[in-house]
Amino acid sequence: DEATAKTLCDTQMSEAVTKRDERQTEIEGLKAKIQGTTSTIAKNKADMADLKAEIADLQKSLQELTALRQEEKAQNEKSIADAKSGADAIKQALVVLQDYYGTAMFQAGSAYVPPNADREGQTVSDLAPETFSGDYKGKAAESKGVIGLLQVIQSDFERTATTTEAYETEAQTNFDAESGRIEQSVQVKDQKFSEIEGATQTAESELTLAEDNLRTANKLHEDALETLEKLQSSCVDASESYAERRQRREQEIEALKQAMQILEDWKGF
Repeated sequence: DEATAKTLCDTQMSEAVTKRDERQTEIEGLKAKIQGTTSTIAKNKADMADLKAEIADLQKSLQELTALRQEEKAQNEKSIADAKSGADAIKQALVVLQDYYGTAMFQAGSAYVPPNADREGQTVSDLAPETFSGDYKGKAAESKGVIGLLQVIQSDFERTATTTEAYETEAQTNFDAESGRIEQSVQVKDQKFSEIEGATQTAESELTLAEDNLRTANKLHEDALETLEKLQSSCVDASESYAERRQRREQEIEALKQAMQILEDWKGF
């Protein structure tokens, strides 16, 4: 009957309205998730770009630092080798001079006294007239100045080698510390980059899923609206037509009653 039909229509209308509202709420939630995830992805990509640039700068600095260290090391090693070579050459020259002039003038702290000399250190040959005989031994007095100069040069060479070796050791230590700091910083930034990259990939997957769910929710929402529209036509509109027909019937009945009353009143005359 009409009462049962109306009850069924009311139930179906309520269910359709509930589905429509549920789909609308789901759509709004998915849109908010998509917006938030999109923002997160954009921020992550910006952070990754910054980290990539920072890592590139650090690697460039390390390359430049390494190139300078290698150049400096090569120069220091050459200076050390040259100094040691110079010192060895001077040492050999002194040996030659020592063999030529004798070992006495190389003894520090005491004057040379020839054997068989008098109290003044003079031998018979010193007191003899100046004539040349035997092997020529050079001018010992003049040779002392040359030897002293060579000994100073030898000392300078040795000091240069020692000082440069110490400087090279310190420079290498400083380089190791600085390069280690840079490499550690690169490692930390690489780790952070990987973490953000992984989070971004996860967010992109979630975004794809949310977009798929949004398309599905929009389709279900359209279906709910379509169902509601059909129920509107079959229930609400039909209910209004029924009321209109009933009203017309009541109006017709009332009109017939009035006509019958007029007829009865006319017969009474």
